[in-house]
Amino acid sequence: TTTAADGTFTLHVPAGASVHLDAYKRGDAIGTAEVGSGTTATIDLPATGSIHVVATENGSAVPVRVQVVPGAGQTVPTVPASYGEPGIASGRLHVEYAVTGDVTVPAPPGTWDVIVSRGYEYELVRKTVTVVANQTTEVTASLDHDVDTTNIQCGDFHIHTWRSNDSGDQALMKVAQAVADGVELPVRSDHEWVSDFSQEIA
Repeated sequence: TTTAADGTFTLHVPAGASVHLDAYKRGDAIGTAEVGSGTTATIDLPATGSIHVVATENGSAVPVRVQVVPGAGQTVPTVPASYGEPGIASGRLHVEYAVTGDVTVPAPPGTWDVIVSRGYEYELVRKTVTVVANQTTEVTASLDHDVDTTNIQCGDFHIHTWRSNDSGDQALMKVAQAVADGVELPVRSDHEWVSDFSQEIA
């Protein structure tokens, strides 16, 4: 079930059942409770913090890819695959495509590595931060553009979305990826589906 805006929820379970509850939202610590049927359960969620990333080039905001990965001794909270939540790719807590150069993500308290990138033309920015419960950790990333591509455009001419049977990616995310990674010409090539990204760009 998904909670309402005020955090309340209702589950239908067999009479007399003993129920284990997990409360999960990506980036937060997991809350749990053990209850019986016909009872009210309050899940006390562990306090969490957040990471705020601002990326710039020569003082101006630029689109970037932001990855948050566990630091030393840190683990990523996960739930069983049967819960239907999106998978944790390569052990990363977050992969965000900040098309405005500004993004805030939740993170459990502890040590995290924040990786900010903008394709192959730019140097990576990698910073280790300590997240504190109920606080926002600020990360500023000033990117160096080391490869001059004046009068050259970067294109990807083979991009699949959920329209293809071998991809589950949303089209809007594909456009955000292209913007964040400095791909000027993203070309949609879905199987048996003729379309482009004009609606997503708009």
